Amino acid sequence: MTEHDFSLCSLTLFSEALQKNQGSWARVTGKSMVPVLKENDLVSISPCLLSQLHYGDIVVFKRQNSLISHRVIKKARRNGELLVMAKADTGFSLETFIGSKELLGKVTLVKKDKGVVCLDTWNARIFGLCLAFFLPCIARLRYLLKKF
Repeated sequence: MTEHDFSLCSLTLFSEALQKNQGSWARVTGKSMVPVLKENDLVSISPCLLSQLHYGDIVVFKRQNSLISHRVIKKARRNGELLVMAKADTGFSLETFIGSKELLGKVTLVKKDKGVVCLDTWNARIFGLCLAFFLPCIARLRYLLKKF
């Protein structure tokens, strides 16, 4: 079995566990959700429905054989189907719509070096929304100031 086959197998097993209403832990890779989720943090992912999501929740979804974590910033209906719009906290990337077939769950806990942080609170959601909107602006401002 190749590494690619193994990762596809792992992704499939992980997805199936969440679809059977079994929470799971995963290690964070990437930097799109810094500072809330950092490289090598452990996150607890709980299964949920789109209708159970709140603005500011961090969702985990499957796209092109990858797991992606982004923050919910909007809810919408398209052709009668509920969708959520999510984006990375640190990126300028375009927001993406997520449907029920792609959603795997939401991040409820983050295990860091100094303990466990609960993200399933209103305070955490509001803080996260502020980060999602202001960090890209600050990064862009720093970039512009470096030019001068």
